[in-house]
Amino acid sequence: MTFSPAEKDLLAEARRASLATIDAHGRARLVPICFVLIDDVMWSPIDEKPKIVADPRALARVRDIQARPAVTVLVDRWSEAWSELAWLRLVGRAEFVERGDLPVEIVPALRAKYSQYRRHALESRPMIKITLEH
Repeated sequence: MTFSPAEKDLLAEARRASLATIDAHGRARLVPICFVLIDDVMWSPIDEKPKIVADPRALARVRDIQARPAVTVLVDRWSEAWSELAWLRLVGRAEFVERGDLPVEIVPALRAKYSQYRRHALESRPMIKITLEH
């Protein structure tokens, strides 16, 4: 994929995105995510923030991805100054990646972007890998 300079800036500056998966009934399920983009792959950790279930595989978004890996991610910037508004919709295929199967640069990139992750054991957590298609 090729991103314009403005799109690259938006992706680098964005603190969150919305991940859309499709549930078993064909409805969109949206969840906010933290992420880093490395090449054409977006990585989002299943981090230590409180979850409804203890097992990451039992999370609704993970179940959705395992059954239907097509996802959409919306990255946006809101401002009261409407000339500063921006958004980018990314379409890709997601997969659940077990801990230990991660490229070495992912955890340092997440910690550089989100200082909160310096206190999280991301190396021992699974992640969602989204290979971007367009």
